[in-house]
Amino acid sequence: MNKFGSARAWEWKQKEKAAVDVKTECALLLYTESRACVYLNRKRHALTGSHMLYVQPQTSVSIEPAGKECTVVGLFFRSYRLQEQGTDTLLYRLDYSKLPNNGFVLKPLPSSVPTLVRKLLRLSGASGPYDESACDRAVDELVQLILKQMNANKQKSRVSGQQAVEETMQAILQRCELDWNRDDVAEDKRFNSSHLSRAFKQHSGYSFSAFLIKVRLNRAKLLLLSTDLTLDSIAHEVGFLSGLYLSRRFKRDCGLSPSDYRAQMREKFPTRIAAMHQAGNLLALGIQPIAASLAPWNTAAVLHKELLEGGTFPCFELEDLERMAELRPELILIPEYTLLQNARKLQQLERIAPVLFFPSFRVDPIAQLRQLAGIVGRKAEAERWIADFLRQGKLWKQNLLKRIPSSETAALYELRGRNHVIVWPLGFRGSCNLYRTLKLHPPSSVQRDALDRDTELVIPLERLPDYAADHMFVLIDDSEDRYERFYDQLSEHPVWTALEAYRKGRIYRLPLSAFWSEDALTLERQLPLLAEAVDEAFRLESSPTQS
Repeated sequence: MNKFGSARAWEWKQKEKAAVDVKTECALLLYTESRACVYLNRKRHALTGSHMLYVQPQTSVSIEPAGKECTVVGLFFRSYRLQEQGTDTLLYRLDYSKLPNNGFVLKPLPSSVPTLVRKLLRLSGASGPYDESACDRAVDELVQLILKQMNANKQKSRVSGQQAVEETMQAILQRCELDWNRDDVAEDKRFNSSHLSRAFKQHSGYSFSAFLIKVRLNRAKLLLLSTDLTLDSIAHEVGFLSGLYLSRRFKRDCGLSPSDYRAQMREKFPTRIAAMHQAGNLLALGIQPIAASLAPWNTAAVLHKELLEGGTFPCFELEDLERMAELRPELILIPEYTLLQNARKLQQLERIAPVLFFPSFRVDPIAQLRQLAGIVGRKAEAERWIADFLRQGKLWKQNLLKRIPSSETAALYELRGRNHVIVWPLGFRGSCNLYRTLKLHPPSSVQRDALDRDTELVIPLERLPDYAADHMFVLIDDSEDRYERFYDQLSEHPVWTALEAYRKGRIYRLPLSAFWSEDALTLERQLPLLAEAVDEAFRLESSPTQS
């Protein structure tokens, strides 16, 4: 049984940075919808809106904000076990033995948690008597979520060494600011530390700590070049304890202090850039890459002609290292996933020129354009391009309103083979244009299971009716004859023909090669393709052969 004690909200305004020290008498759950740092048993934990941190009773905790403004909510509770049961009496004793160790993280955070936290905060702050049983039920629900995740962690089967390394690398790339510890990772993956270290070195070419430092320093470089943040702020953003420690580590690994690195790069902004991705961003900023990967997942086919005619050297994922060295780039841009596939590639490229790697999935293309603009000294060009793109977006939106009323839904799908469909969230396959630029509204099922969960949804074709929109944009591999035969194939399958969108001629085909990636210029080139796909479907519907 779990009994709610109290709720406490610690708030920091823009100019306040003082830490709050807390000594817990009972168990404590910490949650924030912004970002904070929690120091617990000599370890630093990054606290964000994606997880909740558990603290045992009789523990000293220090909490401080990681941003300009922050609110951290603490939920205090006691856990009891039934010791004796009489005819008309129940005797409970305090017992925290079933709860996790200090610093346990509830992640991924179930969608119900923010609501429960706000409920407890609201009820505990009421001036009159509050519903004690409702508070107890809410905190008990939180504790049960923790116990469920603990049991799930214990039941996890041991993964292979390579899979453990890849999963760890992926997690570090996503959240390098967290308090990473090799022993904790090894325990989580059910390996001993030395085994994990050998597997890490063998698979990636880096030790665990070297890879972590490499990722943190890269993130620090991006912030140094694209913002005016202080060293202390950057250190907190990337996972270093202080600006002083960041400075020492930066100089040791890069040969320059962070301030000298920032000054040197800004004194002469790079223009000879090789782009494994972001070629469209460079073109939008008025920079012709000296080399670019033309693999469709790096650079959409709609940009290939412009790159080649402008003199860009074409390569496949920058494999031609000898030719790359001859081009003498001042900077090489690669996506983070390169490190997952072949981390040694980074070491090879660094012998040619400075390298920066960028998040490659679930990114805001406009935000990434602005970041790159800061690095290459083209901020004014970026803002002009963005303003023009948004203006174009409004015009295309008005154009589409003639075909897609604001009261009707639309969503993006991709055919995977003949029997599966992918429903894409933001950050993939041109979805930013559909949902942000054109502001089309997805069905509630797509919103719930793909967009809100921020994950692609792979479903068998038979489940497509559960996620069907009034207007369905379908990506098709245009390297095969399936693209030309798409509408014929629809008419042959009962799942498609049963859809209302099919009966009304509201299924629009899109070439996958033009929508595989999402940089700035690619998004701009996709807008007319979206409109043309809609017009094509309406022409087919009204043609004599269709009537």
